[in-house]
Amino acid sequence: MLSQKVKKTKIIIQFLVFLGILISVIVSASQISVIRDFFGQASGEVADIHVYTKKILGNYNRPWRNLAQGGEDHN
Repeated sequence: MLSQKVKKTKIIIQFLVFLGILISVIVSASQISVIRDFFGQASGEVADIHVYTKKILGNYNRPWRNLAQGGEDHN
């Protein structure tokens, strides 16, 4: 009798997992146009990046210096 309950419980759990995956696939398929618009193509804007190498930023504490020692801050 116990094995019948276990089998029935396993079947119910498998059905619920299958139903959850099916609902997820249906919802994802209904949103495919939004996903295509979002990831479909580049925006067409030129990257406008300027790096000023001659500009002085001031006193810079270089926090990466202490990472080789375990990350302790020695100020």
